Amino acid sequence: MEKNILIVDDDKLFLRALGQKLLDANYNLITTSKVNDAYVKITNKKFDIVICDLMIDDLTGVDLIRAIKQNVSENIPIIVVSSLDYGKKVIDDLGLINVSFIHKSKVFEEIVEVIESLTKK
Repeated sequence: MEKNILIVDDDKLFLRALGQKLLDANYNLITTSKVNDAYVKITNKKFDIVICDLMIDDLTGVDLIRAIKQNVSENIPIIVVSSLDYGKKVIDDLGLINVSFIHKSKVFEEIVEVIESLTKK
């Protein structure tokens, strides 16, 4: 089954590299560098998973996660990808379901495995 994935990150080089990794793994992708654009996309299309950074130019990944969980669906799996060393703590402190964290230094090794584990349900 093909999975639809939305990736949100304002680092365009990282966005392209991660996008290529996931295209090579046969996922359907839509990418954006803006939180507001991501929110519009997720309200107009069904995604199996959302991948976002914590620190994005226009708003934060936390803003996006809260908007998705409160207004779209609490059950959409979200993977937060950040280079912040305290990023996992930020995500854990939110206490939301179906939200995972991968440090950017490990994302290319772990992303496909995490996507598959979150979307098997």
